[in-house]
Amino acid sequence: MHRRLTSLLAALALVAALSSAWAATASAAGPTEGPTFNDPTGDDAHQMAIMTKIMKAIDGTPRGATIRIAVFSFTIEEFADKLIRAYHRGVRVRVIVDDHETWPAFTRAKAAIGGDPRRSSFVVHCHGA
Repeated sequence: MHRRLTSLLAALALVAALSSAWAATASAAGPTEGPTFNDPTGDDAHQMAIMTKIMKAIDGTPRGATIRIAVFSFTIEEFADKLIRAYHRGVRVRVIVDDHETWPAFTRAKAAIGGDPRRSSFVVHCHGA
C-alpha cells in the first residue's frame, strides 16, 4: 500500500511539473488558451487585450501555416505590420474586411500582401457585407 501511494504521489508530482513546464513554454511561444476579454474602462492594455492576443498568435504562426481573418475594420498599423512580417516569412495570409471604410493600415497591408483572392495570400474588401 505504501509503495502504491508513493508511486501515485511521484506520478502526480511529475504531471504537475510537466504541466507547469508546458504552460511556461506555451506562453512564451504564443497566446494562452481560453477566452480573452477587453475592458473598455481599463488602460490601453486592458482595452486591447483581444487584439494583443491575436497579434501574439500572428507572431507565433510558423512558415507554411495559414492565417485567416475576417474583420469589420482594419485600422491598427501594428496589426498590418505583423501580418506583413508573417507574409514575408512564408505564412499564407488571408484577410477579408468589410468595405464600409478604407483605412491606411488596410491599404498598406493590401499593397504588401496583394489583393487577389485567387492567390494564396490576399487582403480584400468584402463588398456588400
